[in-house]
Amino acid sequence: MKAQRFGTTAQTNYLRSLMKNSPLEDWNYRSIEMNKALQYKVFCLESYKSVHNVSGSEALDIFNRYNVFTYLERFYDMLHTTGRLYIVNDIDEYIAEQKAEG
Repeated sequence: MKAQRFGTTAQTNYLRSLMKNSPLEDWNYRSIEMNKALQYKVFCLESYKSVHNVSGSEALDIFNRYNVFTYLERFYDMLHTTGRLYIVNDIDEYIAEQKAEG
């Protein structure tokens, strides 16, 4: 049996149906979307750490130094559909651009 992962479309739709016409509907929907974005940032950090064979604290330091989380947030809609290696390469290019700008 295939394990379900959190945040699938079916689960999101189910949560939306539960919240229909609730005063908290809009807030909860935004909360779910923010949770997806946070999960994506963690996925990107872990992927970067693995590909570059660095510790979590080293990867976090690099992400903070070059504002990678802000970049991921800004372009989440486009980037979250890409694969692990694509996003790591994209992050590498973004960091190189940040270094060049000084």
